Amino acid sequence: MKKKISLSIAVTILIIVIIAGFNAFNSEPVVLSNNLPMYGASSYKQYISNRTAEMKTTDEAFIADTTANQTKEEAVKAIIKQGWKSVVARDFDGAMTSFNQVWLLDQDNFNALWGYGAIFGSTDELQKSADYFDRAISMYSERKVVVLNDYLPLWNDAAVSFLNLSDVYAKSDPVKSKKYASKALDLLNNSLKQIDKLPRNMILQEMYLIAVAYFNLGDYQNARGAYDAAVKQFPEIKEDSSAVLLEKMLGEKGGVVNYKYEKENNLHSRLHNRTSGSCFWILYNFSTFYKYQS
Repeated sequence: MKKKISLSIAVTILIIVIIAGFNAFNSEPVVLSNNLPMYGASSYKQYISNRTAEMKTTDEAFIADTTANQTKEEAVKAIIKQGWKSVVARDFDGAMTSFNQVWLLDQDNFNALWGYGAIFGSTDELQKSADYFDRAISMYSERKVVVLNDYLPLWNDAAVSFLNLSDVYAKSDPVKSKKYASKALDLLNNSLKQIDKLPRNMILQEMYLIAVAYFNLGDYQNARGAYDAAVKQFPEIKEDSSAVLLEKMLGEKGGVVNYKYEKENNLHSRLHNRTSGSCFWILYNFSTFYKYQS
């Protein structure tokens, strides 16, 4: 009997060793970097398992120093504010540092994922941007307490990210293009239901983007209606070069334009408009940035 038990234990140990070896063999080494979201890890557990002793010491010193004279929540809020300032200044390395610090202090803070989405949107890594916005929205939806001033700017920013990606897929994958346009439209419509809570510049942007979303969905009648409603309330929209292009395309009732790769009329400046590809400069003046400038 003892021999059978010993044999069983030996076999169990052998199986555990084999499984552990197989997992180790098949798992790629994690390259940690300050310039990657979550320092390059897929989870906090993976991060702390792969960081060096020096990194551990640095992290502990940072947390101790940051929370020495303020609560963790206060520290996180201050770092978030600095992160958005870096985004607007187009200091994306600085922004990544800030949002990684937010994540290090609080892995359940959706603002870190939001910030990663903003950075990738600003550097034209649009699929990554949309993915992080999806994750930020998912994390936010799990919160028990809903804070109006949090989720409305988040929805706005995510919608812009989704519309950017919709533009990219317009010719190569129309199904995906419409998928992201539809996701953007849902967010924008839900946001405008709280129109009395929105600042004027966000209302302006969202009314215009609803027209763009309908246009990318091929619903030109609703696109025209949404655009006309936006212009009626905000006549200055017509002066924007992206609005000029949208109105031209609506007039022609043409197919969806892949704006990101249109070279005509110098519509690609990164600091100009949504339809030129990277819209995040205007985006953070319209939404997130106003929130943290007290």
